[in-house]
Formats: sequence, structure tokens, C-alpha cells
Amino acid sequence: MSKDNTKKTMVEGKTELTVRESAAKHRATSASKSRDDGERLKAVNETLLSILKETSTSDGVNFFKLLLERLADVLGFRYAMVTEVIGEEQSSAKSLVFYANGEVVDNFEYSLVGTPCSEVVDTGLCIYPSRARELFPEDEYFKDMDIESYVGVPLVDSKGVVIGMLIAFDTKPIEDVEFCLTIFTIFALRAGFELERVRLESERQRSAELLEAIMDNCPAAIYIKDPDGRLLFVNRWLSRLPGFNKKEAVGLTDYDILPKDVVDRFRENDILTLESGSAQTFEEVLRHSDGIEQIFLTVKFPLPSVPGAICGISTDITDRKRMESEIVRARKLESIGTLAGGIAHDLNNVLLGVLGNASIAKAHLRTDDKVWALLDDIEKSANRVKVVTRQLLTFSKSDVMIKELVEAGQLIRNTSTLLLKGHDIELDIEIPEGLFSVEVDEVMIGQVLEHIILNAAHSMPDGGTVKLKAGNTTLAEGELPPLVSGKYVRIDIEDNGAGIPNESLPLVFDPFFTTKERASGLGLSVSYSIVRKHGGSVTVESKLNEGSVFSIYLPAVEPASHETISRDDKVELRGKVLVMDDEDIIRDASGEMLQMIGLEADFALDGMEAIEMYKASKEAGTPYIAVIMDLTIPNGLGGKEAMERLVKIDPNARVVVSSGYSGDPIMENFKAYGFSAVLIKPYKFDEFSRVVKSVIIDSD
Repeated sequence: MSKDNTKKTMVEGKTELTVRESAAKHRATSASKSRDDGERLKAVNETLLSILKETSTSDGVNFFKLLLERLADVLGFRYAMVTEVIGEEQSSAKSLVFYANGEVVDNFEYSLVGTPCSEVVDTGLCIYPSRARELFPEDEYFKDMDIESYVGVPLVDSKGVVIGMLIAFDTKPIEDVEFCLTIFTIFALRAGFELERVRLESERQRSAELLEAIMDNCPAAIYIKDPDGRLLFVNRWLSRLPGFNKKEAVGLTDYDILPKDVVDRFRENDILTLESGSAQTFEEVLRHSDGIEQIFLTVKFPLPSVPGAICGISTDITDRKRMESEIVRARKLESIGTLAGGIAHDLNNVLLGVLGNASIAKAHLRTDDKVWALLDDIEKSANRVKVVTRQLLTFSKSDVMIKELVEAGQLIRNTSTLLLKGHDIELDIEIPEGLFSVEVDEVMIGQVLEHIILNAAHSMPDGGTVKLKAGNTTLAEGELPPLVSGKYVRIDIEDNGAGIPNESLPLVFDPFFTTKERASGLGLSVSYSIVRKHGGSVTVESKLNEGSVFSIYLPAVEPASHETISRDDKVELRGKVLVMDDEDIIRDASGEMLQMIGLEADFALDGMEAIEMYKASKEAGTPYIAVIMDLTIPNGLGGKEAMERLVKIDPNARVVVSSGYSGDPIMENFKAYGFSAVLIKPYKFDEFSRVVKSVIIDSD
């Protein structure tokens, strides 16, 4: 009911006469001036006993209703109410029960300013037997209702703080003031106690609701179990787990919901907690029927109020453990990379001498020559060493990747088509239209696909099918740690082989881990490292005797439009090329290769010498048409510093940067540093020829 409607109800009741038999008897008794004190005391006692009897079995709002009804009946008041003082300054109140004209009406709030209730709060019991309306002209209720009399007594809590009021008022004067004050004073104590109890109960209810809301919205599983493992309480988070429902789970035991082997492990932790008598922390693994595992960090502690009962708080740390595993794996790979990087530069220089000279020698022989075949074997063996070196370098942060924008679908087809020849394996490829492009080192990603596809084939020695499926996907932040949110190309390689044991799954990407004989254990770890360096990730799911699925995620990029410049390999080349390298074997091999494609070669041992030679040649009118620079020169000026000086002499210089190992980002972003192309050591004649020709022809 609105404020206006409340006032209307009270005003309309002014014409009603609610004088009941008991009130009439009391007023008749009080009107008699000859009544002695014994009779007055008897009347008070009878009234008190009557009210106490009727209200003794009630509490809360029902108590207040009965109390007001009896007070209004006995004392002859039209209006009576119990109010609660609100606000820190106690300047307002709200009615808890309002009894008007013989019935309970709607509650309302009102300001104490200008009302006798303000004096009740400030000074204590107040009674105005008559002229109440005149004494409080600011009280709009008194004015509208033509109130003549008022009595109010404060209701205090156990600390003596005013928390409410017991009030009555009427349109006629109070006849027996002493009797009224006695009744109100006595019942104020009972009403104050009840109001405090109601407030405490309300606060407890609010606290309970708040606690339940906090627990239900807590990002962890919270539960209480009795000594028999029966669930006494579960929060809403648990309803996310298969088999759990907040309402239905209460009363069930662990064994009613979870597999026995899981519960046995959990109960062991329960017993340890109870025996310790204090909080204990455990890592608990919950494996669902679909094979998915969740790892929980669980804190369990006994509840003293319920002997044998424990409370558990379990936080899902699956993603955190996965991230920790990623960090540990990265550290292992980095340690190997440090070792590999230390020897890579020298080893690649040696390999370049072997590969380069073998390929040069083969170019001078016919393919049916016996020496050609021997050189071919040497070249193949050196290539195998090159692959191993590249695999080791993959673990290093400084491995060189030459990325190009490629169509993911075409990359997958080109790599996978010829891999399974000689295996009794079928390849089922499913690549949709509109697959995103990726910016990758095509050779390295091809190596990843090769490792995983062949690994799938080896898991099916009796034959089977490798399913290769690709698709576009968008990941949210945190959906697949450690990947950031964004668009990815997902490549799934699935086999129906022997599967991977659960205990081995966390180790499959670790260096040198293998379950196969005569295997290095580098294939999957190399694949993982390559994909991570491309900003992607590799995951694996497997079921024993059912097969495995390796999923590769590569960041997707919007394909950039670009013009294709045709190259004519038959173009006759003329001119001089400057080769800067501190290794004799590399200078000799490079010079021989340049001669084979019709070019002359000059040599410099370091950057300073190269700059002087380039400047002198330019001034003499016989400039170099290209320069090949080693990126790293021990105790000398390397390619980066030399390039910075060279462009000041000739901004249009065509320079190829070459290295087999470097921590510098130049090898991946060579154009940003002014270089025209890159040569990764060790290289063969055909690779060398292609790069040099592309630099010279594309620049013409």
C-alpha cells in the first residue's frame, strides 16, 4: 500500500467505534475515583496475564500482530504499531506491523523529524494524553488523521541501543495515563527482546544466503562429507561435473557418483586429513568416462562440530598444470638448444664444405659415372647430418626460420601425399574450401607433418588408415594454453593404432623420450618446438588400443596480394660477386659455385675488408652485382654491422646474408635490415644458385 493509501485507510477509520467489552470494563473501572490501589493492581495483573497468555506461543511478526491487537483492544487505541529504527542517524523508521481500525494494514517508512517518535528515540518513553496534533504540527499523519493522543516507548536491544518503538495513538484523549504507561513499559521489554531476535534471525538468514551465494559462485568445488563419506553439502560449481547435481548429490556417497578407483584414492586423503587433525593439501585427479582428466588442488580439513566430517575445497588446476608442463618442457628444450647452438655454427661450416663440394663435383660428372654415385652417397649422408643438426637447432631460441605466406591446404597436400609409400597405410585427407593461409617456414612445417604422419603409420604395423583433417578455428583467451586468442588453422592427424598409455602422454613431446627401438626420440619433440616457434601448439589425445589424435594449431593470417616475378634460369649472368666469410672452405666452395653459374668471385675475410673492396670496386667503375656476407665473424666485423655501413656507400646494394646459427633475428627478418635474401648453411649448389640468381635477376 502506498503512503497516501495508508493515510486514507487510517482517516476513514476515524468514524468507527472499536470499543470492546474489556476496554469498556477498564475505562469504567478507571473512571471510578473511589477505586483503591488493590483494585488497580488486580486490573493490571489481569490485563498482563491476558495478553501474555495469548502471545506466549507466538514469535516474530505473529507476536507483534497479537500484541498490537490486544493492546488496542484493552487500552482502546484505534492505531498501534511496532516500528524498526533505520539509518545510522536513526532519523527514519519503518513499520513492522501496523494495526489500524481493527486490522493489520500495509507497512510503510516515515521520517522521525517533527514527530513524537523522534523524542521516543532520543529521550525514552513519551506520552501525550491530549493535544498531540497541536504539539506536533509538522506531523502530517497527525494532522490528516486528527490525532489527539499518543504513547510511545523505545525498544532496546541487549546492549541498550534503541532499535525500534512500540507506539499507539488515537483520536480521543487517554483517560488512564498511569495504566497505559504501566502496560507499555512492561511489554516494551518483551517486544524489544523479540525485535532483537527477529533482527538477529534476519541477519543470520542474510549471512547464510550471502555465504551460500559466495560458495555457489566460488570458482572451486566445495563440499562437506560425514564420517561415512555421505555428502552433506555441495556447492553449485560441482554441478558442472558429470554425475553431480547440487540438490540430488546431497545424501549420496562418493561411491554413488564416482568410479571406485577414484573414490578409493579420495578416501585415503580423507583418512589422512582426519588422522592429522588439521588442514591438508592434495593433488587429486578425476578421470571422466570420456577419458578427459581434471586435476584438482584440494584442501581438506576436519569439522570439529561434526566428529569425523571433513570439508573439501577443490580448485581446478588442469590448465595451470598444463602451463607448468609447457614451461618445464621449454626449459628442457632450451638446455638442449644451448648445447646444440654451441656446436652448430662450426658443424654447419664443415657440412657446407662437404655438401657444397660434393654437389660441385657431381655437376662436372655424368649421372652414370661411378664417382657421381659415390658423391651422391656422400651428399645423402651429409644431408642426414644436416637434418639432425637442424633438429637440434630447433630446440634453440636462435634457430633460423624463413617464413613465407603459404596456403595451408596446399602445404598439407604437398607434404603428406608421398610420405606413406611403402607402408600398408591408407591416407584419408579432408581439407575444406576457404582454409586460412599461414606464414611459416615451409620446410620446417613439412618436417612436422612428416614426423607425426610417419609416427601414426608406425603405430599401425598391420596396416590401417591415417586421417588427416584440417579446418579453421578461433580460440578464446585461455582456451588452449599457452596460445593467445585469435584465428588458427587446426590440423588433426588421427590413427587407429595402439594408442599411448596414460602415463606416457605427458612425456611424448620430451626430447629423447621414445617407446620404440632404434628411435632417437627427437621427432615429436622437434615437431613441438617448431610449431611453438611459429606461435602455435601441438596437443595429443589417445586411448590405449584405439588410437591417437595429434592436433597442430598454426596462427592464421590474411593472405596478402603480391605479384609473382618470373625468373628465367636461362638468363646469362655476367659480373662479379663479393663473398665475405672467415672460413677458407666456404670461400672456396662459394667461389666454385659462382663460377659454375657464370660469375666471378672476390673474397673478403671480414666486414671491414668487404666494405673497402666494395667501395674501391664501385669507384673504379666495376661494381659488384651482389655480395654474400656471413652474419657472424669471430673477432671481426660481421654481416649486420657491415651492411649498416655498406648501404651508406650504395643504398641499392644487393646483399645475401648467410649463417647456420645465430641468436640475431636478422635471419628471419632480413629485409628489415637491408638484405635482399638469405642463405642457410649448409647449402648445396642448387640452393645457392637459386638464391643468387633470384637476387640478381629480381633486382634488374
